[in-house]
Amino acid sequence: MKHLSLLYIFVFWTTYLIAQKPELAVVNFQELTQDMEARIKSPLEDQNGEICAIVKVVTSEKNFEFEGDGNGIVKVLPKSGEYWVYIPEGSKRLTIKHPNLGILRNYIYPHKIKEATTYEMILKSGKVRVIVEEEEKKFQLVTFNTVNSGADIYINNEYYGQTPKVILLEFGKYNYSLKRPLYQPISQELIIDKEFSVELAHELTPDYGSIRLITPAIVGAEIYIDDKPTGLKTPGLVDYLEIGKHTITVRHPDFLPFTQEIEILEPKEYDLSIDLKPHFGFLSLNTLKGATIRINGTIIKYENYIPLSTGKYRVEVSKPSYKTSVETIAITNSDTTFLNLQPSIKKGKLLVNCSPTSNQSQLYIDNRLIGHLPYEGEITEGEHLIKVLQEGYGSKEEVIYINDNEKKVLNLTIIKGKYLTAQNTISQIDVAIPGNLFIEMVKIPKGEFIMGNKKGDPDEKDEKRVDVEEFYMGKFEVTQEQWWSIMGKKPSFFKGEKFPVETVSWEEVQKFIQRLNQLTNKKFRLPSEEEWEYVARAQQKFTYSGGIDLTSVGWYRGNSNGTTHEVGTKYKNRYGIYDMNGNVWEWCSNDYLPSYAYHEISNPTPEKVLRGGGWKASENGCRNTNRFKAASTVKANNIGFRLVCD
Repeated sequence: MKHLSLLYIFVFWTTYLIAQKPELAVVNFQELTQDMEARIKSPLEDQNGEICAIVKVVTSEKNFEFEGDGNGIVKVLPKSGEYWVYIPEGSKRLTIKHPNLGILRNYIYPHKIKEATTYEMILKSGKVRVIVEEEEKKFQLVTFNTVNSGADIYINNEYYGQTPKVILLEFGKYNYSLKRPLYQPISQELIIDKEFSVELAHELTPDYGSIRLITPAIVGAEIYIDDKPTGLKTPGLVDYLEIGKHTITVRHPDFLPFTQEIEILEPKEYDLSIDLKPHFGFLSLNTLKGATIRINGTIIKYENYIPLSTGKYRVEVSKPSYKTSVETIAITNSDTTFLNLQPSIKKGKLLVNCSPTSNQSQLYIDNRLIGHLPYEGEITEGEHLIKVLQEGYGSKEEVIYINDNEKKVLNLTIIKGKYLTAQNTISQIDVAIPGNLFIEMVKIPKGEFIMGNKKGDPDEKDEKRVDVEEFYMGKFEVTQEQWWSIMGKKPSFFKGEKFPVETVSWEEVQKFIQRLNQLTNKKFRLPSEEEWEYVARAQQKFTYSGGIDLTSVGWYRGNSNGTTHEVGTKYKNRYGIYDMNGNVWEWCSNDYLPSYAYHEISNPTPEKVLRGGGWKASENGCRNTNRFKAASTVKANNIGFRLVCD
């Protein structure tokens, strides 16, 4: 009878379990955007070396089996209250099996499975009764959320991830805490005893302060907190400072570093003003105008007061034809150091004799009358043109170079014949144009010369002999008021009626000349490249037109201060022509050829020749023989022109 009763009980419960067979179901499936388990904390690679996604299957039951689709399953990790199922990117389906709860077959993921991404699947099943069980376990979904996401969730001292997060918990009592750096932690009790979801939302209280820092003496001082750079500069707001003591350091190269300790007592903004002490002084330098100033080897722009950090400096002043002067100075905090540094001029001695000698003989050095022969005196270092004139005799010229402290003797012989002084050879005509203006044209005598320079740039080296017929050339570059008189426009970048017109193309100049010839009945044109160099040389051997010192005859990079200047303010050359070097480049009529040996060019749109250099050209660029080129449509604030007339 006893055995029969046990058999009856077994059959009853078996029948009951079959009748009450539960079904598995997915309550919710979502991507956990804040969960970094798959990407950072617990990554795992699939067979292709790519980082798997994690599906966190939330359930209170155990003994689950999981089967993937064609991509397979890489690994399954049982965790407290959930399973972590590692699957490859692109997986589509998941089958879940349980010995008592049944099978959820080929569940299709509602979201695209992405690499290194965490997902949450919440499972729910029907009631399960086992013969030995008398009570049914109950669970509920609890949502943990914070205004500042990313807080760590601890339940009964066990880590459950970060907010926001949905967790399935069994009915009962729990102690949970939320922790986030720089915020005060929250710890509370949670009782789950009702069959509806629970949402816990908290706003964590900041546990940090901030400092608004200014340095009245300077803007841009670097800010360091606890000896670490913040990347901020004054004035600046340093935020997220933990409650407690901190060391603040402020640094600037021209001020002494400053360090101060400050205590953050409560979450609020503190104001801090730091008075930095200067770590610099000033240099007041008295020296030659136009000299080059170097401090510790670096060229600096001249100022009345030059600011320098505290320390020792090597001050060097140099200028062509002068001896470089050097002195070491010390700069102290907030003081001005006065320095008088005057380079002495480099000189040699020159003795000039002439045969035959007469008290009527005249000595010219660089076109300036010095006196009668014989002559002995000091002369600056460099290249000089020596010229002797004597009544009844021809003239004699020679170019010499004098070194510092050199004594040079020059013996010249002149022969009988007529001579003409430079003053007597200058002939000029003034052509009237509208606006009560005139274009001054100087007569240039015919002659011959060797064009080019064997020691120059490649396009200068093929020298050639050139014969030049008599013509007239503009005494000055065409000015802005003259252009306005003919064209009624003001194209120039720099402004000044007597300044050279610039920002005009070669083609625009042709229109100007055409209109000018109609108004004056003359035959104005641009000079040929040969005519231009002939006038620039002026039958002399100078590097520049009228002398060896570019500063005295032209405006260039070294003295222009970044602008053009009024025409005719420098020395003229032997023919009475001004500004052949510097101020503005001058258009010529020729097409540019890369060598004087060429006779034609195949380029269908040839470039035009430019000569003379401009206000921003170097000394080399302003040489008489230097050549430049540009398309006929080019316009620039350092390109102008001058006229010639037959």
